[in-house]
Amino acid sequence: MMYLIIVASALNFFIGMLALRNAPKNKLAFAFIYMCFVTGFWSLSNFLMYFYDTTIFLKVVYAIGDMTATALLGWVFFYDEKNKKYWKHFLIYLSGFVITVVTLIDGLVIKEARGVSIGGVDADPGILFNLWGFHMMVMIIWAILKTARLYFKQEGEKRIQARYVLAGVGGFASTSLLVSVILPAFGIFSITNLDSPSSLFFAIFIGIAMVKHEFLGKKVVASQLLVAILISIISVEIFYSSNAFEIIMRLIVFIVVFIVGAILVESVANENRQKEKLQSLVNELEFVNKNLGKTTEKLQKANEKLQELDRVKSEFLSIASHQLRSPLMIIKNFSRMVLDGAYGKASKEILHVNERICKNSDRLLDLISDFLNFSRLESGKIKYDFDFYDLKEVVKEIVENYKINAEDKKLELNLKISENFPDKIYIDKRKIYEVINNLVDNAIKYTNVGKVDVVLSRKDDEVLISIIDTGVGILKNDLDKLFGKFARGSKITKLEVNGTGLGLFVGKKFIEAHGGNIKVHSEGENKGSEFIIEIPIKEK
Repeated sequence: MMYLIIVASALNFFIGMLALRNAPKNKLAFAFIYMCFVTGFWSLSNFLMYFYDTTIFLKVVYAIGDMTATALLGWVFFYDEKNKKYWKHFLIYLSGFVITVVTLIDGLVIKEARGVSIGGVDADPGILFNLWGFHMMVMIIWAILKTARLYFKQEGEKRIQARYVLAGVGGFASTSLLVSVILPAFGIFSITNLDSPSSLFFAIFIGIAMVKHEFLGKKVVASQLLVAILISIISVEIFYSSNAFEIIMRLIVFIVVFIVGAILVESVANENRQKEKLQSLVNELEFVNKNLGKTTEKLQKANEKLQELDRVKSEFLSIASHQLRSPLMIIKNFSRMVLDGAYGKASKEILHVNERICKNSDRLLDLISDFLNFSRLESGKIKYDFDFYDLKEVVKEIVENYKINAEDKKLELNLKISENFPDKIYIDKRKIYEVINNLVDNAIKYTNVGKVDVVLSRKDDEVLISIIDTGVGILKNDLDKLFGKFARGSKITKLEVNGTGLGLFVGKKFIEAHGGNIKVHSEGENKGSEFIIEIPIKEK
């Protein structure tokens, strides 16, 4: 009997430790761990009762016994995944706490214990023993019925797990109910000490479920349970040593078995982990091989669809831009004729309105030009007309055109040309004009105080066109994405709602087609900016 009690205690502690180490950290796992440790302490108190004060330890046994029944029912409620009414769990644990406290009070549940032996317990029940027994009976019967109900509700692997849970809970709870509640209610205490060994039912069946069916989420190696049982038996042998020599020898055996067992367990665990990793890798490879063909086919179809959508988008932009360009040109030309006096002398109000129409038409035409260039770039239909041109004259024309705009904002607009700047370079004059014109326009537009400098210089085999302003600057977060499609600086977007976000993207593509590059520098907000165009010099 003593062997069974200590083995039951050790197994429950060990299973609780396994769950603590391996199980997912959730309410179900914590309830299970709590129940295992309480059951382990209950069995241990039964064992110690044979060696110490009988009455005190009998009260402790009955107190922890009620805690065990409460912990069992609480865990079964958590095991029911659909039961989310946690107030029931609270009431169950609270009732167990109250009965436990009552049991520890002298004379209420246990009046007196005269002796404890392998044959049973010789004791007198207290005035509240029936209350203790009723609470135990309710907890145990409820746990058995709820476990049985859960078993019939489960399917597949969960039902197999529930079968072992039902066997463990049923064997443990029914035996404990019989020897601790029903028989003592009739004054029969002779087989009461069978209650704690009955927890072996629970430990064994739960252990099987953990080993064979991954109960609580992770497969446990059987060698761990076997080593635990062996160590438990050797521990009991130490208690029954008759002299110092036997104690020393059995301690040596215990230490050797413990070390060898730990090495064995870790070795088997490592092997099991390797198998799981290999199996997982095999499963992943099978899955990848199985779905690779389908995935490739889907990606090809998706890519074809995206290319088709991209082509349609580019065609739409091109057609829409052409259709918008013609009426805008007509509107602009008629407004220009009014300004030039082709329809007679007009009032100041009419001249002012037509001047605004011309300016806004130019702005819209620039936007349309961006869209046209973008669609041509996307479709690969952009054409370049390279030849040797005087870039100085091109830039002078742009600066001259923006003099009035700069004066209106009271800004300085300066053109600086280095002496070693080449007379002619190999470029597409129209494309370079668009790029520089856009940069100068932006510089004036986003500068309110100070100046804009356009600097032409030469560095080795490259010409540099720098547009430097003292304007709003560019945030560091915007610098990397400034040349992307439809990209505009966050500060600029607030200042100027109009714009496509394509000017810099198209400009960069044009410069790259010349074998060059375009860069931007800015120290941050309100610290100005500098755009630098680099174009390689080609000899005639």
